[in-house]
Amino acid sequence: MTKSKKDTVVTQPPSTLIPMIHPLPRHPDDPITANVHSDEVTRWLNEGWQHSEQEK
Repeated sequence: MTKSKKDTVVTQPPSTLIPMIHPLPRHPDDPITANVHSDEVTRWLNEGWQHSEQEK
């Protein structure tokens, strides 16, 4: 019998996440803050999100 290797989960370092905010939720209870991967920021900006003031 052979042992299977556990699947490894690759996580992005926190430095690649950009804090963003949406001034008005589209639906009740929608989130207004998000940590967005740097590769996705342009798409989120096009959808009305903005850079959060917490960004440094």
